[in-house]
Amino acid sequence: MPGGCTQINHINNGKKYKIYDFINCQTKGVIYLIECECPIRYVGKTKRTLGTRILEHVGDIRRKSTKSTVARHFNSVHSGNVKNLKVVGLEQVTLGIRGGDIDKILLRKELQWIYELNTKWPNGLNEDIKFGVFL
Repeated sequence: MPGGCTQINHINNGKKYKIYDFINCQTKGVIYLIECECPIRYVGKTKRTLGTRILEHVGDIRRKSTKSTVARHFNSVHSGNVKNLKVVGLEQVTLGIRGGDIDKILLRKELQWIYELNTKWPNGLNEDIKFGVFL
């Protein structure tokens, strides 16, 4: 897979996670990982294209937004420099023939990755965790 990531490693325990989906900037319905050189991580989700969502993160950093944990981190720790911002598509979420609620499925998968990769604050940049999706 040229230019693609086929595996990521857990920062703390070295566990390897294989990436099964081919994900690029045009892929929709993605769970993604943002990393920087610290290394600190953030797991996010988007129904739209991954490229659109990443441009929003970069825009938040450039505008010095205080609403985004990613922007706050890059502005306070890296002086707003996005040069070392790395994005990895972890998983593409698609609906089967029976359909379903894509928002709920994305949220559930996002939470699974947050806990698997331990990106919940203070170990990572994920703050607002919503457990209602599991109820």
